Amino acid sequence: MPQTKSAKKALKKSLRNRRQNLYYLKKIRLLRKQIRQALAKKKKKDATESLKLFYKYVDKAVKEKVFHRNKGSRLKKRISIWLNTSLNQKKKTTKKQNSK
Repeated sequence: MPQTKSAKKALKKSLRNRRQNLYYLKKIRLLRKQIRQALAKKKKKDATESLKLFYKYVDKAVKEKVFHRNKGSRLKKRISIWLNTSLNQKKKTTKKQNSK
């Protein structure tokens, strides 16, 4: 345990920051899971609503310095690419050829 007054304040501050960081990390993880579940159930509306919230919380986490800004943009890019490929996935029909 900290002995000096400044060390006690530093401990208090680090615990407060940890609580805030964990809040953002858990919320982002939950939203990512919700987006994937909505896409698995083919609910486009729910997925896009969750995507908006995902962007909001990633931006807030970057602002609060939970993430570096490059990591925040990378997270948003990856989830949007994944969302677009899932929504725009077309069934490819291939013809079977008889090789005789």
